[in-house]
Amino acid sequence: MPLVSKDVSLHLDHPLNAIFEDWLASRPGRGLRAGDGELSDASAQLYRDMWAVFIAHCCSMPRHRKTGARQHPLGQLTRDDLQAMLDEPAARARGAVEHPWSERYAWRMLHLIDRLMAFHAQRTGEPKNLAAHQLLQEPPYRYANASHLDGAPELLTDADVERLISFLKLSSGINDAPGVPNANKVRWKPARDAAIVASMLGAGLAPCDVQALPTHGMAIADGPEPGIPWRLTVPADGLSPQHQAPLASWAGHLMSHWLGIRERMAIPGSYVFPSTLKGGALSRMSCHRIAVSVLEAAGIPGGVPFRLRHTFAVRQLCLGHSEEVVGRWLGLVESKAMRRYVALATPGTGAS
Repeated sequence: MPLVSKDVSLHLDHPLNAIFEDWLASRPGRGLRAGDGELSDASAQLYRDMWAVFIAHCCSMPRHRKTGARQHPLGQLTRDDLQAMLDEPAARARGAVEHPWSERYAWRMLHLIDRLMAFHAQRTGEPKNLAAHQLLQEPPYRYANASHLDGAPELLTDADVERLISFLKLSSGINDAPGVPNANKVRWKPARDAAIVASMLGAGLAPCDVQALPTHGMAIADGPEPGIPWRLTVPADGLSPQHQAPLASWAGHLMSHWLGIRERMAIPGSYVFPSTLKGGALSRMSCHRIAVSVLEAAGIPGGVPFRLRHTFAVRQLCLGHSEEVVGRWLGLVESKAMRRYVALATPGTGAS
């Protein structure tokens, strides 16, 4: 699912979008000043998606609606305007429900706005608007991107992984005898939930990836096993670019089982994992709760869904896949997160 589909697409010709493209053409690189080098395609798209969220907010501001959507408010934006954006439900900004902006995402958004404000001021000769800079000096944003806040990723043990896989197969009903009356209707949620957790452990998906995963993002043809999904394509979401991840064979079988149930029950919509039989999207918090519930039911303490993603990353590194390849599978733009995984990996000891 696009970061902001309908709302932002109406404002692609907004002056703020032109300012962003001019900034991108100035070779902003990764530093604070223009001229530090070209951004990678993935980084450029990530910033473009984030800027689209900002444009959507600007166009929704009451005084902006009164004065016309063709104006840009960089010089007039206040600290309170930006705080109001960060206080909005993330459903508006990032296509999620019941999901607050993370402090790190907010930091990145404010940092991007501050860079664009500096670029605009330099280009026009006007004083720089310090609204974003002001918020970046305040808690909780001041230290939101500090590296010391990143503890070592928590992983599942090999025994935990085996226990979880066995539990997922059992709870999904993948081995149930066919033809049992109403069996599909009774077991659709356990089968969906098992496939959700399988995608996290078997392909490294985060809850936001699970929520947005479209049915057309499932690669089934030309795989190693006929009829079994083997690769997932996750759409961009403003934090990560579109990326593809391989799906472990055992997870592919659980996914195939769920897709079969989904098809037989004629669940509408384009989401692989709908929230109800009507086909609506799961919220990211629902994805989080489902994963926690499954881990607890499997008897694995400390049910943090990102342990599944961390475990996938480290196991793939142990299998000998490069840091760059695994980073692409996870949709990571920055290398800092991958360095945390590399420190925990022992090549040649992994299992798929």
